[in-house]
Amino acid sequence: MHINRNQDVLIRPANIDDSLLIHGYVKELAEYERSGDQVTATVESIAASMFGPDTPVRPLIALVDGEPAGFAVYFFNYSTWQGKKGLYLEDLYVWNRPAIDFYLSIGAKPKNEWIRYRMDGQALIDFAAQHG
Repeated sequence: MHINRNQDVLIRPANIDDSLLIHGYVKELAEYERSGDQVTATVESIAASMFGPDTPVRPLIALVDGEPAGFAVYFFNYSTWQGKKGLYLEDLYVWNRPAIDFYLSIGAKPKNEWIRYRMDGQALIDFAAQHG
């Protein structure tokens, strides 16, 4: 998906009514990764695990011109080695090539075989300054 400057982009917290939408994105992402048969999540399990009491995850929905365009799921973590709290972005789904280009453009670097990206230090400070 290509977003131009004239389009209205909104990121909002997801709610339980988004469970079906999120489940669809999860299945699409798994199919893209050629792992569709590994998805065991259901709409019901997503609703319970993401929106149930005491859930540690925070899901977000991206809207472009009012239409759903993607989602993200994150949770807070902690690094004993660094003695600091952090934020772990489990999924960012808008489509992969633009997402990869976005990560690289803000200073994130790929990690391991599942291609994880980490942004910390000056890259994180610069990103916050530009988008804060």
